[in-house]
Amino acid sequence: MITAYYRFESLPHSVRTAYKINSRSRIDCVAVWNPKGYRGLSVYQNPKGMLFFYVVESHDIVKNSYQRQAFYTLSNGKQNLTSLYFEQPGYKRFCFGYPNAKLLLQDGTKNPALSYRHDAYLFICDWQQQVIELIVVQNGKPFIKALYCDLIGGNYDGELRGIRANVRPYYLYNCL
Repeated sequence: MITAYYRFESLPHSVRTAYKINSRSRIDCVAVWNPKGYRGLSVYQNPKGMLFFYVVESHDIVKNSYQRQAFYTLSNGKQNLTSLYFEQPGYKRFCFGYPNAKLLLQDGTKNPALSYRHDAYLFICDWQQQVIELIVVQNGKPFIKALYCDLIGGNYDGELRGIRANVRPYYLYNCL
């Protein structure tokens, strides 16, 4: 069921300093499990091979109903990966999102993630440790609410234990 898994973290101060990373809202991909070669996030990778996003408050970006409220957006500074939707207030660790389905970005350029618009993103967030785990379900967008409920209900716990045991580094930071 799970197509790919990415673990994002706020890097330690020493690594951020060595790489001249100033933003405290930046989270970097430190681990990946991607046996099927999913390419949906590769469009966000920088020329050095790093994959990172900024956790941005989305009160001015996403206007939606109260039922599907996005408090945060993941952005690489040029384009957004997704908004983080929280539909179950009692489960603030869990949220979901999906890629931008518009043909063009706001600046008029072609949306590089358009091919992945039917995918579903599930998130497990440890806000205190500044860790966000991204679970990709390819072509799962039509089933996003059921997938989200399955995540909250623990239906992926066993599969995630196996995945976490088999991750590999996404980018090798020389200072870690």
